[in-house]
Amino acid sequence: MLKNKIGKRLVEKVGSKLVGNQLKIALLISEDEKITKKRMSEILNISNTAVDKNILQLKSLSIIERVGPDKGGYWKVIKKPE
Repeated sequence: MLKNKIGKRLVEKVGSKLVGNQLKIALLISEDEKITKKRMSEILNISNTAVDKNILQLKSLSIIERVGPDKGGYWKVIKKPE
């Protein structure tokens, strides 16, 4: 499920910089930018709080950003760290 061209490039460029769930969340977002935190929690079998913490870390690393409001907005992978 997590295999596409964007996902492969993401793994190559950021795989060593992120912990497991952070990488998985970034890959889920690269596949479906409208994915919800609840859905990420279900797919990864982690709590909503764990998803929130990982998303905060991804935001602080400038890897993802939220575009638009919580309802109706979407996630965007904005930068692949060196």
